[in-house]
Amino acid sequence: MHIKKTDIKIIREYTLNENEVKIFDLWRDEMSEENGIDRRKLDYTLDPYLFFKMYLYGEFVGVLLLCEIYDDTLFITSINIKEECRRQGLGSMLMDAVYDYMKSSKYKKIQCRVIYKNDKSEKFMIKHGFSTESIVMEKSIDE
Repeated sequence: MHIKKTDIKIIREYTLNENEVKIFDLWRDEMSEENGIDRRKLDYTLDPYLFFKMYLYGEFVGVLLLCEIYDDTLFITSINIKEECRRQGLGSMLMDAVYDYMKSSKYKKIQCRVIYKNDKSEKFMIKHGFSTESIVMEKSIDE
């Protein structure tokens, strides 16, 4: 399937409807299985407050979730694209929509977290001009 920009509609909203939440959860399950990542690592405690939702011919096919972490900084809590629509530039279209929004807002910086060994996500973020500013380290304590 070849997707053109004119086939896509991106909507900025403050909620996901019930059906979109179900689809989003399925995508996150697929992503955790595909990358061998514990699903709990994809569930952030930061509450998203802004959703960039993507539709292809009226079908919900992607979403980018953001929250504010500083007065001038947004944090990407998640980017998800329907599996059969991946690798066709949709993630980049979502990122461009966020950048356009930021240009006319108070936000001047954007951050994200990439799970260790998720090479696809890391390459995607580097392609979009992100650089590593810190590394989050973790240790589990057995009870």
